[in-house]
Amino acid sequence: MVLHPHYLFSAIDNALYIKYRKLNRAHALSLYKAMSEMMVHNNLVKIKDHPPYSTKLEVPVLLNSTAHTSLDKTSSYSFSKLPSLVTADTTNAQLAAQALKSANTVRVGVDQGKNLFAHLMLITHVLF
Repeated sequence: MVLHPHYLFSAIDNALYIKYRKLNRAHALSLYKAMSEMMVHNNLVKIKDHPPYSTKLEVPVLLNSTAHTSLDKTSSYSFSKLPSLVTADTTNAQLAAQALKSANTVRVGVDQGKNLFAHLMLITHVLF
């Protein structure tokens, strides 16, 4: 669903819109100041000499898709706490298993002539 900002702003009351404009203007000015300072001092890109994780956290960070960095006291990003339990969404796998159980899938993967087209249609329907 795509919603144009004009419809969103017309739906809120005037006081909230004025507050939003004020905060948005302050944010834009702070961004303009930071970008100007970066351009003047020629430091648009900050090159790091080490990754944001320690050597003992390398494998857990790289294998955890939900790991996120946070800004620490030294103004650099690091992994301070990793989520220990990652829940997997198995809805698509369950739907595919149900579709394969309900269809005639005796020899899937073996060229069976007319049945091959039906199996391909079933697989593409489940995947997409």
